[in-house]
Amino acid sequence: MNKILLLHGALGSDHQTQKMYESLRMDHDVIRMEFQGHGNKASDDCAFDLDILADQLLEFIREHDLNGVDIFGYSMGGYVATIAAGKQPEIIGKIITLGTKWHWDPESTDAEISKLDPDIISDKVPNFANHLSMQHGESNWKALLQATADMMIGLGKQGRALVDEDLNNITTPFLVLRGENDNMVSREESIWATECLGSAEYREVTAQPHPLEKLDPDTVRPIINEFLNR
Repeated sequence: MNKILLLHGALGSDHQTQKMYESLRMDHDVIRMEFQGHGNKASDDCAFDLDILADQLLEFIREHDLNGVDIFGYSMGGYVATIAAGKQPEIIGKIITLGTKWHWDPESTDAEISKLDPDIISDKVPNFANHLSMQHGESNWKALLQATADMMIGLGKQGRALVDEDLNNITTPFLVLRGENDNMVSREESIWATECLGSAEYREVTAQPHPLEKLDPDTVRPIINEFLNR
């Protein structure tokens, strides 16, 4: 079986990719990793940006002898995989992204950052606060929120971490997936990324919103398998 590496999104962990893991392992040797500051790697000192996370991904591939591994990256994980492919394409196979936001601006950044205030979350959405605490640790989840907000502020100022020329120079085969009902990621920005990438195709997942936790993995497993086995 070929190997596929699963990457979670912002504020996620291995827990977020569990359903994808269980589904894809029927056909593949599935590996997961957690990014710095998340899950088992959470800490109260977890400053990061997309470039740092891409370097961490490349180091993980080298350390675990995963040369040529295919990657499924959800949301932020897809962006990290794309940056890594631009840095060291020779150790990466194919890449599937789902729900990756390619365009950022101050307005969209402000909208997302407004959801990352730990005091508001604790007061207004205690179940989500408990969820974050369980995933990342009671003393660490607030630091993760701040680090994520700082990363988004940087993206908002840049407009995007990758520009047309960056994507044009990436030759790694890509499958860009977007949920039909994703209110965070637009169809236009997903098609823009697909057209800029050197070798990519675009598919929409019927009725799927942004959260990976709401995905029935069996709806995308045939699409992923067809792409990887081509």
